[in-house]
Amino acid sequence: MKKKLSQFELNDIYLFSKEFVNKRKVYIFKANGEISKNKSDIQAGDSIYVSEKLEKISIIESINNTLKFITNVLTPILLINNLSN
Repeated sequence: MKKKLSQFELNDIYLFSKEFVNKRKVYIFKANGEISKNKSDIQAGDSIYVSEKLEKISIIESINNTLKFITNVLTPILLINNLSN
C-alpha cells in the first residue's frame, strides 16, 4: 500500500526541530533495503530519515576550539606533575 507523505506530515517532521532540520535531505529507507529521496512513495514498513542541519564553522574557529581542548586537558596534568616534584 503506497502512501503519499502529505505536506502536513512533512511540516510535523520539520517543526519537530526546525532549527536543526535540513529539509533538502529527507531519505526514505524502504522495507526492502532500498533508499529513496522520493517523499511521495512511502509504504508500510518504510522509515523516514531527516538529516540534521550542520553548523558551518571557520577553520580559525575549529583550530581555536582544538587548542582550548588541548589546553584544558594539559593544564591539570602539568599542575599535578609540578606539585608532585
